[in-house]
Amino acid sequence: MRVSIRSHVYGGTASIVIYSSEDLKISPRKVPSASFKLPEKESMGSEENREN
Repeated sequence: MRVSIRSHVYGGTASIVIYSSEDLKISPRKVPSASFKLPEKESMGSEENREN
């Protein structure tokens, strides 16, 4: 059995649909691997200069 999961975000609502069938025609997408390196922290200025 083949399973396909589709998700979409509309405004503030997430929609997730799961399909399963023997007749699904699925072509998998290539998704790049996540990086093991974390992004560098960016300074936003001193605490005194921030607006709340």
